[in-house]
Amino acid sequence: MKNHTFLIGLVVIVCAALLGCDMPVLNNNLREPFITITGIPGEVTYLNAAVQANRIRLSWINPTNEDFDHTEISYSAGNGPIQVLPPVAKTLQLKTIESLIYGSTYVFTVKAVDSGGNKSLGTVTIATLDKVIDDLDLDRYVTAPMAGAPPSTQAISAVQYNGVISWRNYMNNPFTGSVFVADTEYRAVVTLTANPGYTFQGVGMNRFTHTGTTSITNPQNSGTVAIVFQKAVQGWYVSNVSGNDNNGGATLGDSLKTVGAAVEKIRTAYCKIRRI
Repeated sequence: MKNHTFLIGLVVIVCAALLGCDMPVLNNNLREPFITITGIPGEVTYLNAAVQANRIRLSWINPTNEDFDHTEISYSAGNGPIQVLPPVAKTLQLKTIESLIYGSTYVFTVKAVDSGGNKSLGTVTIATLDKVIDDLDLDRYVTAPMAGAPPSTQAISAVQYNGVISWRNYMNNPFTGSVFVADTEYRAVVTLTANPGYTFQGVGMNRFTHTGTTSITNPQNSGTVAIVFQKAVQGWYVSNVSGNDNNGGATLGDSLKTVGAAVEKIRTAYCKIRRI
C-alpha cells in the first residue's frame, strides 16, 4: 500500500509540473487527486443578444472564479474590422451596443478575464438587425380615385409589410360613398405594419411615393402614409352596361363617349402635323 501511495503521489507531482499547475492536494484516503489549473478563467454562460432597433443588448452570467476580474467584449459585422469594447466590470452582466447598421449580422464574443490578465477562449453569439423597409412606391398597392369606381380597400400584403387602406373626403372626414365622384378630391390613409425581419426605423420623413397625387406624407420611422390625390376624373370604369347609374358610376355609353373624344383629339393633332 505504501508503494502504491508513493507512486500515485509521484505521478501527480510530475503531471502538475508538466501542466504548470499548482501543487496538487490529495484527499485523506488518497483515492482522488484534486488539481487546480491556473491561467484559464471560466467562461461566461447564458449569453444572449436581444435586438432593439439599431441596438443589441447583451446579457450573460459571469463565472464563479475567485480571481475573476472583468469581461471583454468584441464584435464584428461580416468581414469588417473587429471592435473591442472597454472592459465590463465584474459586477455587471449586461452591455448595450448602439449605433449598429440595420440589416447587418453581428458576431459577438465575450471573454472572462482574471486578475492576472488571463482570458478565457470566449463565448460567441450571433444577432441580425432588421432591414430598413425600402419598398416605398405605393402605386401597385393603392389605386388612384376614378369617377364611378369604388375605392380600393383590398388589404396590402407585401414581402416587407402588410397594410390597410381607409378613404377620406376633401374635408378629411371618413368617405362613406360607394363610388368616387368626378372633380372631387379624395384622400387615402395607408397604415402599414412591418413584417418580421423588417423595420420602419430608418425610413425618412415623406419618403413614400405615389403618382398622381397632390401630396403624400409620412412621419419619420413610420409606416402611416397620408395620400392626397388629384381630383377624380372620368375614367374607363364601367359599372353597368346600359341605363343610368344612380350611384354616379359611368355607363357603357359614357365610356364610349370618353374613348371617342380621345380618338378625335388624336385625329385632330395628326391632321395639324400633316399640314405642317
